[in-house]
Amino acid sequence: MGNQDVTAGVLAAIAAGSLAAANPALAQQTEGLEEIVVTAERRESNVQDTPIAVSAFDESTLEARGVIRTLDLQNSVPGLFLYTGAANQSMLNVYMRGAGEQTGAMVTSESAVSFYVDDFYRGRLSGANTEFLDMERVEVLRGPQGTLYGRNSMTGAIKMYTKTPRPGDDFAGQVSAEYGEHDTVRLRGTLSGSLGQTLAGSISAFYAENGPYYFNRARKEDRGDREMYGVRGKLAWESDSTQVVASAYYTSNEEDGRGWVTTNAESITGRPGVFSLTGGFRQTQSPIDEFGDNVQSGATLTITHDFGGFTLKSLTGYFDQSDDWRTDLSGGLEVAPNVFIAGVNRLSVSDHTQVSQELQLQGTSFGNRLNWITGAYFLHEEGDQFVDDVLFVTIPVLQQVIGVETDSWAVFAQGTWNFSDRLSGTFGLRYTQDDKSLKGLIADFPGSTTRTGVDRSDTFSATSPKVALEYKASEDVMFYGSVGKGFKAGGYNSLLVADPVGFNTPFEAETLIAYEVGAKTEWLDNRLRVNVSAFWNDFSDIQQGASVQGSPSFPIQNSGDAEVKGLEIELTGKISPALTAFAFVALTDDEYTRLAPNSIAAVSKAKGLLHVSDVQAQAGFTYDTVWQASGNALRIGADYAYRSAYYSDASTAPVTRTEPFGVLNAFVSLSSPDGRWNTRLYGKNLTEEEYYTIGLALVSGIRVPSEPRMWGLEVKYNF
Repeated sequence: MGNQDVTAGVLAAIAAGSLAAANPALAQQTEGLEEIVVTAERRESNVQDTPIAVSAFDESTLEARGVIRTLDLQNSVPGLFLYTGAANQSMLNVYMRGAGEQTGAMVTSESAVSFYVDDFYRGRLSGANTEFLDMERVEVLRGPQGTLYGRNSMTGAIKMYTKTPRPGDDFAGQVSAEYGEHDTVRLRGTLSGSLGQTLAGSISAFYAENGPYYFNRARKEDRGDREMYGVRGKLAWESDSTQVVASAYYTSNEEDGRGWVTTNAESITGRPGVFSLTGGFRQTQSPIDEFGDNVQSGATLTITHDFGGFTLKSLTGYFDQSDDWRTDLSGGLEVAPNVFIAGVNRLSVSDHTQVSQELQLQGTSFGNRLNWITGAYFLHEEGDQFVDDVLFVTIPVLQQVIGVETDSWAVFAQGTWNFSDRLSGTFGLRYTQDDKSLKGLIADFPGSTTRTGVDRSDTFSATSPKVALEYKASEDVMFYGSVGKGFKAGGYNSLLVADPVGFNTPFEAETLIAYEVGAKTEWLDNRLRVNVSAFWNDFSDIQQGASVQGSPSFPIQNSGDAEVKGLEIELTGKISPALTAFAFVALTDDEYTRLAPNSIAAVSKAKGLLHVSDVQAQAGFTYDTVWQASGNALRIGADYAYRSAYYSDASTAPVTRTEPFGVLNAFVSLSSPDGRWNTRLYGKNLTEEEYYTIGLALVSGIRVPSEPRMWGLEVKYNF
């Protein structure tokens, strides 16, 4: 099937679902869609009454779509790109609506799409691909969130909420066991309940592993083993006006690398089927023993007190992480028949700590006509990283030492004034300042016996306003429009090899003016939900990563100015009492309006921005029924996700182009009449679609292959 046929099929499925949901005969027999409650604006509201573009998934929806880790969100959210690095699968790189981050394995990296767990900001992407455990819901906010979420939430935010126990709840729990292809094993368990009249607690734990799924021809062995485990505990205390929630967690991830597939930048034509120089799509050839180890721990304390007319909330968090890995950034070179060497043997050892404090004050005034929130935020983080490189076996590079510190603080306020029952306006403002410092050592040149020291401090600041209007045309139709500013601080280049000048030259902050209009609508007694958003992102000094062809360095540069425009449509239809369909389509156009003359993007005559697909779409369904004879509940579901071509670094060299691809997932589950037992059979990437998630023109050209088809069987027991 051709790419145009695939896209047409997806769009046809979307249209068919909409038409079926609009059938009046079905509408008379079917209950409406469930209300989705989110906290995208720091207070609870129906997602249909929230005037921003947000995709929200509750526990049932996450399960139906097979979302068990952060990476799995990538096919269910318009405009979102997520992919793991080859050094460590717990590390994520993330892009949304034209901007993102590509160096998540470095302590200097920061994301343009911020991550939050239970309202706590997580600054490191090196541990962001976490297993979901006892998850209540996930919200993905699209567009700049500079007023309420602040730090580097330039093009969006991903918010994950775990379940919180409540005093008075009976003790309950769940255990599950799963086995799947490539010797995948996953064990989970949760237990929660009251510990007294005002106190409740919960504990959750998981263990997961998978066997190898690619072959290393240099080492003559299968690779790709991974083992993860973790635990999280929560305590919640409540009185009439106060709630205190304390949590702590620990996770560990160990693996023997994913491996880069060696290609050749000059020989890659961009045609489907042109894969590698190693003899196979998932076949690598580096002789080194690659690995990745990531350990995280943290604790949080949230105190909320209701004073009657307003509420005060305090959020205190501490996170600690170690992240070690070894990889070959050349993918391995065959210098003679069956003789392999490592082109760039890189070992990295890093540690990072983060402490944050946020205070929020919110309430209503003037007879509930004004909803307001104000607050202050402070973050301190420190990171140390040591990098050893050996080039082409014979050229050792003196150890690079990287030490970074950041103090980030902000004050913010936002208010929504209800002019009438139908019309309201919002104004928000945030001031952010990041004070950063870099201390380190780097080799003067490859093979040098001396190093140059770097010791510098830099400050980046911005005022980020937002203005929005919301009009409630009817009970089921709401229109909104907004203008807001996004800001991502400048920073330091550390993914370099023996480049003292680049190490001592920070890239500048990037800013964004975002214009958005949208509509949130429900039809046929809430049986059909159609949400539409159109946006125009105007970037200045956009930060982009680019591989230097023939070199192992990957600098971040301010490539210039750019525009990204898009239309996103999300649909959900309750077609019958048993059948629910969902779909989205995102159409995006991007262009540079100014290129910095000496940037890699300008020199290489870049064809477009990074990780922007002209078309992204998904269509799927879930079908629920109960067998009359036994009372067992049957659930069937499937979804198909499509993404058109994109580039993965600013040079837009042929090796960095990913061709269009589509992924098909499906599941079937059976539950006992009392809901205690559930058995679920699932399949991911059922058509064994092969595509490269990223490609870099480092050394000779390297790519990361997609994950293989996976099937699994899970048995779950609720008590």
